[in-house]
Amino acid sequence: MVLLHACPKSSLEQAPLLDRLQDRFCALAFDMPGHGESDPLPLEQPEIPDFADGLAKTLTTLGIEQFALYGRHTGSLIALELAQRAPKQIVGAIYDGFPVFTEEEANSFLDGYLAPLPLFWDGIHVTAVWARVRENYMLFPWHRLDNTVRPDIDLPPPTMLHEVATDILRLGDGWRVGYASAFRYRLAPEALAAVDHPVTIMARRDDLLYPHLDRLPKLPSNYRIEPHSFDVGRWATRIRELVSGWADTLPAAPPPVEPSGEVNMVGDVGRQVRVLSIGQGRPLVALHDVPGWSNDLVARIRTRVTDRRIVAADLPGCGLSDALPGSNLEELTSVVSDALIAAGVDKFDVYAEGLSAVVALRLARQLGSAVGFTILNGPPIASTALSASDYSVDRTPKWDGTHLMTLWMALRDEELYWPWFNRRRDGIISRTPPRDAEALHRRFVGALLSQNDASVINELLSVDVQNEIAEAGKQLELLAEPGTRFSRAASNAANNARAFHWPSRLLPWNSVP
Repeated sequence: MVLLHACPKSSLEQAPLLDRLQDRFCALAFDMPGHGESDPLPLEQPEIPDFADGLAKTLTTLGIEQFALYGRHTGSLIALELAQRAPKQIVGAIYDGFPVFTEEEANSFLDGYLAPLPLFWDGIHVTAVWARVRENYMLFPWHRLDNTVRPDIDLPPPTMLHEVATDILRLGDGWRVGYASAFRYRLAPEALAAVDHPVTIMARRDDLLYPHLDRLPKLPSNYRIEPHSFDVGRWATRIRELVSGWADTLPAAPPPVEPSGEVNMVGDVGRQVRVLSIGQGRPLVALHDVPGWSNDLVARIRTRVTDRRIVAADLPGCGLSDALPGSNLEELTSVVSDALIAAGVDKFDVYAEGLSAVVALRLARQLGSAVGFTILNGPPIASTALSASDYSVDRTPKWDGTHLMTLWMALRDEELYWPWFNRRRDGIISRTPPRDAEALHRRFVGALLSQNDASVINELLSVDVQNEIAEAGKQLELLAEPGTRFSRAASNAANNARAFHWPSRLLPWNSVP
């Protein structure tokens, strides 16, 4: 069963359907190119047929010869185009919320709806995204306040608005690319007529494209149009009923393809860790600060580390890695260790920032000689105990989106004070902050995705880092970039270890004295 998401979302949108289908199907929810974890197409202006071509090649690579198909919104257009390329492979399809825009509407959406998303150090783009998402369900489309019909639906709960906003913020200005292809697409009635497998076109009453069911042209007999009520449970059950009717005509799923490329999920279900692997040479395992994720860390060091294989792991509960119940430090470290082994890393050096220093120290202790140098940039040592309740930012979605700005401001304040909540004179970081909105936004997105990192933060802050450093051995090196949160965090470690230059044989990072 192949599931295609709406743009500008990701395959995470399909999680509820995956749960309902997984007992009977090998259910595959794909990130369309440029969305989620998928690379963008090498095209300046990709169109719906380009996305369909990419998907067709992916299915061939995976050895999938026959399948049932579900597409939502933009995904339903991609599904229709895929049906033109693989008519004999599809046993049945569901188009959920099929867009049928007039020429005038499409041009209006392209002109104003898909507003650019520049990034700002003060975070005003964050509030702009929340306002657009919220407004879209109250006054659709959000950009036409002069000629807008109020949708007769409930305003979605903050959790749903948060999911949509997170997907847009994750893409940055790239949120417009796939979305725009849907508005440029011109539906040809002959394309619908060319499909001979059973197709159900449906929409729930709370779908903004529900009125588009009435815009569909006259359809062949293999099509069924189903308006649905607001009942999400009934809608999901109906999808299962439809695809279950096709199950007996489908072959068994092919053996899984061995993961390859820069980004992989490794480990057992429920204990999966997202691992990025870039470059060649002796592996350098890079561990991000918490909150955060590997994308931010890799983006900052890959231009400076050119002769190493960088292997970066999202810590459990962070980024896209599974959260562990309780986040016990020993289990957390073991899961990371297992993920590195599964990624083919046996002997390596470690570079860790901030709170992840605790994991790095435990990895070195667990794996012994497999770990060479352990390099800590700003381990969390403070003259007084750090409070997890202060350190961890509450990301519970609020109706007005203030949880987003709270998180943004906390991360921004980490460039100005240490700890970030100590906004007194004694907490000031001396260096003028770089005001790098792009880097801050990357970390912000990682923190948005890390909804379960509070227990991780609590566990890491409970460790006596100073004692761990004292027992670490001679291959430990402490670093701290001057005038950063890392230098303030590490300042109390002077009695236990020396501050070193970056070893030229390991990381030629000349900006660190």
